[in-house]
Amino acid sequence: MVILCKCIIYIQCISLLFASFSGQLWLDTDFESDLSMIGYIPTVSFEKKIQNDNLLDFEFSNKFIYNSKAEDSFTARYRTWMRYSNDNIDVRLGLQKISFGNSLILRPLNWFDSIDFRNITDQTEGLEAFRMQIFPELNQSIWLWCVDDVKTSCGGRFEFFNNYGSFGITYHNDINDEAHEIFKIPQIIDNQPAILGPGKNSRIGFDYRYDGNMGLWFDGSLIMFDDIDDSSLKIATIGGDYTIPVYNGLLLMLETMNVAIESRDQLLLNLNTTAFMVSTPIGLLNDLMFVSILDWESRDKFSFIRWSTTLDYLSLSCMFSINPDPIDDNFKIMLIYNH
Repeated sequence: MVILCKCIIYIQCISLLFASFSGQLWLDTDFESDLSMIGYIPTVSFEKKIQNDNLLDFEFSNKFIYNSKAEDSFTARYRTWMRYSNDNIDVRLGLQKISFGNSLILRPLNWFDSIDFRNITDQTEGLEAFRMQIFPELNQSIWLWCVDDVKTSCGGRFEFFNNYGSFGITYHNDINDEAHEIFKIPQIIDNQPAILGPGKNSRIGFDYRYDGNMGLWFDGSLIMFDDIDDSSLKIATIGGDYTIPVYNGLLLMLETMNVAIESRDQLLLNLNTTAFMVSTPIGLLNDLMFVSILDWESRDKFSFIRWSTTLDYLSLSCMFSINPDPIDDNFKIMLIYNH
């Protein structure tokens, strides 16, 4: 804790030389495992306009974690990037967030991010990458990136929207030949194990969203393994939401995901999962949410209810999880201060 306080003071002093300083401080307590964690992410940023509407900016942030289990405490970079941007282009280099897709819980396109739908901090691990976004038209954008993950792998994305909805097509050529995580399964429980891919692969993604009286979306991902002939991982999610005009508005959301592994035209794995969410604001400051996730094959059901409130820069979240045997139910409280 002493080290954490010294680091906060040190970064605040340095930030006086820069345009802005912000941060996120949180306390996370799990009553089932008697674990407590204090974390802090200070962010120093600087921006300068150069020639008309061109902008050059820089951001640096570190993550400091103190855990009641001392061996789990650590310090690591969270973001370190520099960017050149204007109305037509956005070029960013460094440790950054790369995220796309429409699904909220069951996300086939979380190739690069680690967003946890249960966590209200909106944190996600960054990637060492070069990313360029080009905006040829008001309704179009082109993404190009190269990611440094053991080996440098590159890809791109094209987005456009019209009266029929928004569309996205994505491709990534992953040349990392070591076993590594290629798709982050939804974080339903704490310390959930990662699914590792066998090595090099090519990924193709497609996503679509329509916003009308109802919201409808589809996210799909095809991952083809280079070192295993005719083997692939197919993931698809279809979802929708609708707000019932009662009280302050009752939002209903439903997503269903299919995960299939095929090899030489044989279906090796076929899993189906459905997530249901209902949420409603209570007054101006509070929000109540219920989520239930069902595994069709095992019939296991994971549910949680969360109440959260926000007061200016301070947020409080209380979450109770109901899990099938042998996973214990748990109760968590998270206090977050943003400045």
